Amino acid sequence: MAAEAWRSIGSSVRGNLPQAIASLGTLWLMDLRVEFDDARHLLDIESGLYGRKKVLRQLAESEESLGALLSAYALSGDEQLLGWAKEVAALYEAPGKKKNQIFLKFEKTK
Repeated sequence: MAAEAWRSIGSSVRGNLPQAIASLGTLWLMDLRVEFDDARHLLDIESGLYGRKKVLRQLAESEESLGALLSAYALSGDEQLLGWAKEVAALYEAPGKKKNQIFLKFEKTK
């Protein structure tokens, strides 16, 4: 049933990358691997279409994206998600400021 719900809203979510990224943890926990992979691959697709920097800025504008990427990495072990999270966290940092606190706490747990 949950997989059917994802497929029914998939087209609208695919147009909203932060929403799709926010769903990664839930999809993984519900054992919806195909849907997780669909949402995960949106990063690659949108990055190819619009450029990595634009996608990173879009994710940085959504406050939950960093946490969602870190959670999805912790659950799935997908190193690319960690790479995206690091790049998003770097956008939060201003020159001379400390790293984002969420990311620092996550690094300590590894």
